[in-house]
Amino acid sequence: MTTATNSTKMQPPRLDELPDVITAEQAAAVLQCTTNHVYALCRAGEIPAIKVGRLVRIHKRAFLAWLEGGQGRVTA
Repeated sequence: MTTATNSTKMQPPRLDELPDVITAEQAAAVLQCTTNHVYALCRAGEIPAIKVGRLVRIHKRAFLAWLEGGQGRVTA
């Protein structure tokens, strides 16, 4: 019988494998934080996000720019 230990951690997704538009759940996995924390950062305008109905979506390029300290500014 094989059991998982508490010391086993999930690895965050590879950034190059994310789709062009990511969910709050995907952003949370990258940041290794809770989805609620990502939602709070989006509401505060810290993470650039858009709402599609009740859903929050984040453009991957803007998210990566935010991660690099560019405050979500993306140049075409």
